[in-house]
Amino acid sequence: MSFSVLYHSLSLYSDDMNAPDIPAPLCLTTREAARRLGISTQTLRRMAKRGDAPPSILLGQACVMWPEEALVAWVRARTDKERAREHA
Repeated sequence: MSFSVLYHSLSLYSDDMNAPDIPAPLCLTTREAARRLGISTQTLRRMAKRGDAPPSILLGQACVMWPEEALVAWVRARTDKERAREHA
């Protein structure tokens, strides 16, 4: 199994066991996340160390995954802040 894209369905069950499957968030490796952000993996790791990166998920001692939704929200937040500065 490849860990380049972590994706599976989580089943949430109600009392009648007929609840629909809800997909888990799409997670990216550090390399994939950095590529999406247009930065190097080293820069992303430095940003994470400083606490200036999007939220990540630690899966074990050395496996870090980056939820795609968190990357999108992080970029939007930074873009909104920059636009607010330009119009101030």
